[in-house]
Amino acid sequence: MSIALEEIAQFIGTFTQALAHDGDHLPLPLPRSLPLLQEFSDEAMELFKMPRALGQFEDKDVTVSIGRFGPYIAHDGKFYSLGKEFDPYTIGLEEAAPIIVEKRAAKEQRTIKVFEKEKIQLLRGPYGPYIKQGLRNYKLSKEQQERVADLTIEEVKAIIEELKANPPKKVPHKKKSS
Repeated sequence: MSIALEEIAQFIGTFTQALAHDGDHLPLPLPRSLPLLQEFSDEAMELFKMPRALGQFEDKDVTVSIGRFGPYIAHDGKFYSLGKEFDPYTIGLEEAAPIIVEKRAAKEQRTIKVFEKEKIQLLRGPYGPYIKQGLRNYKLSKEQQERVADLTIEEVKAIIEELKANPPKKVPHKKKSS
């Protein structure tokens, strides 16, 4: 793909700089290491090659791209964030595959128990185990947290009904005086 410098617009915003081309309607974010338009080079043309196909892993395509929340790997309909130590323009399949496996294992370790029929999950979170039903999360008491693996579906439903009837009180935060 050959693009003349005149066909490219550069946007320099408060938080980022980006390039846009007539054929590409979405501006592409520029890495901080790339020089401004005065020193434009073939390195900048590589930005228009996103998303980048890395190859096949577990018989599914693996691609890398930059999204709204930063660089990510797409595999089998799921998305895995790339850490700051990886460059989305140079990462290869041999580096991406372990990231996919690692993030998948971390998600599996979060899950304690799943009740498929009722669409209820018991999960581990940063503040201890909790119940997830659809998009809602329900906090467990300390006693319930200790025996979370032994909870039955009837007990979980009772906990959810109790929390719906008596929601926890929100603690108002003190306003800072200036």
